[in-house]
Amino acid sequence: MPVEVILPKVDMDMTHGTLATWHVAEGDLVQKGAPLFDIETDKAAMEVEAPETGILRRVAAQPGDKVAVGTTIAWLYAEGEAVAAVVAQAAPTTATALDPGQQPTEVILPKVDMDMTHGTLSVWHVAEGEMVQQGAALFDNETDKAAMEVEAPATGRLQHITAKPGDKIPVGTVVGWIYPDSMAVDQHPVAAKLGPVSQAVPVAAPQVQAAAPVETPVTTARRATPAARKAARDHGVILAEVTGTGPLGRVQRGDVTELLSQASTPMTAAIAAGWTREPGPLNVSRRKGQGTPVVLLHGFTADSLSWAPLEKAMGPTRPLIRIDLPGHGKSPKRQIRSFQELSRMMVEAFDDATRDVEGVHIIGHSLGAALALSLADTRARRVGSLTLIGPAGLGPEIDAAALNGIVRASRVE
Repeated sequence: MPVEVILPKVDMDMTHGTLATWHVAEGDLVQKGAPLFDIETDKAAMEVEAPETGILRRVAAQPGDKVAVGTTIAWLYAEGEAVAAVVAQAAPTTATALDPGQQPTEVILPKVDMDMTHGTLSVWHVAEGEMVQQGAALFDNETDKAAMEVEAPATGRLQHITAKPGDKIPVGTVVGWIYPDSMAVDQHPVAAKLGPVSQAVPVAAPQVQAAAPVETPVTTARRATPAARKAARDHGVILAEVTGTGPLGRVQRGDVTELLSQASTPMTAAIAAGWTREPGPLNVSRRKGQGTPVVLLHGFTADSLSWAPLEKAMGPTRPLIRIDLPGHGKSPKRQIRSFQELSRMMVEAFDDATRDVEGVHIIGHSLGAALALSLADTRARRVGSLTLIGPAGLGPEIDAAALNGIVRASRVE
């Protein structure tokens, strides 16, 4: 069975990409994981690897072409697999061919970071059979590095859902279809995609069966960003209880943290219990206890409340100091022109919070990990140990593209 080669999504608001170059000529054999083609957007350029070993056939896009995300631009055939045979098998008769204006649109799991091969479908925002508008939130896709809300590629009714929340899915997999409202759903998705033989699609799409459909829990009570959903899960907050301040009442991460700060439920009250705010230019909170304090420095776009699971794991008697970065949590917004300036602000807050303590332990996540290193360098006598969690883009090799993708904001929420 041939494998589709799909133009992936490489940033949050990408709708199209430019195919810059093919690394493999049509008819040549390519190994799984080898460079296949380059894609460029206004923000990034990336090399796309072959999803499977095979011979590149039926190339539908040339260098310089601007292509919509999720478009099939070629196919990989196993050695010895006859292209004509597959096309003939898929080709419909004239009687079954459909009007090009009445075609269902594939819903594809997009690629959201450079080395992503699979993603976890965390929630559907639309139930099977319901109408959805193009650009509206359709489902959430999560990886180890990121979470994103995937928008509907077309207006219509969501049908033939093939993945449920919690499923781990390969990039490029079709997880559903969107049918025009006037199109009969019992028509086969493949037939709807077919035209002349040269345009035939050689794979079978989901069949309409009498069996019970995949159960797809849908979050309809509140629209929420992926970051807000993650924060709600981490802290046990029910999204239905959160007032959204985003567009159309959408719940954002700040709405969840605001609810947590108000300690409006027994769980959030327990989290907030025992914490006192320290004076200073940044929001610093302290929990007294026995032993050497642990200083917690969160990452980019997070805040102090994101440490709640770790705080629980460390127990109620461990003394903790949490510092919100400028513009995060309850710290005031500041215009930061360089990392050095940010580091100086963190050193000032650290000095105020640990003035009477030596040998503190520092735990830093992502951007907080970089600041933890800076503190260890400038306040070596005051720092007893460092724990660095997931410093983004830093490993055996520095992933500059990942760093740029995380730091560069693309829209205001």
